[in-house]
Amino acid sequence: RNVSFEELQPLGFVGFLSDLIECPPLAKRYLYKYYRIHNVPIGTAVTDKMADRVNKVIPSGLYFTPSHRYQNNKSRYSSDTISSISQVRESRIFNFTVDTGRIQTFQNQLAALNQESDQTREKHTEVKTREQELRKKDSANREGKTSHSPANPTPRYDRGENKSTHPENQPTPDLFYKLSGGEGKVRPKI
Repeated sequence: RNVSFEELQPLGFVGFLSDLIECPPLAKRYLYKYYRIHNVPIGTAVTDKMADRVNKVIPSGLYFTPSHRYQNNKSRYSSDTISSISQVRESRIFNFTVDTGRIQTFQNQLAALNQESDQTREKHTEVKTREQELRKKDSANREGKTSHSPANPTPRYDRGENKSTHPENQPTPDLFYKLSGGEGKVRPKI
């Protein structure tokens, strides 16, 4: 049987469990249907002191006080009421400690790794740019366009080398053969 709030108020009850829960209407309907939270009264310390009287008013059902959970059930075999009382435990949902030193250590490690990552990214970009430049130069060299371009100036002889003794200006064996009038002669093997 549902007990009216007017009957419960003198016993120290302040409302029902449904009055304390804020949630979307669909969730509340679910709680009403399956847990009957609109029929679970919430009492005070006064209710704890009057537990015997309350059990007569609520012979079957569940109710709470600040420190206890009371569950009353009617016996199937007699008219007796079976009561179970359990201690209400303190909520541990938001009961945790924060290690600020450890958080700071992780934040410092993260900052160092981000800095290292940025430096590596910059080096990678520099290497890619240099690679592109070298590929362009190589491509231009293969086409023969860079023989006198500013990127590849003509050989300079500023290391004390004589222009005539520089390896690029040395005569080849074919040149000696032609100069010696070896046209038509068998060229000596070198």
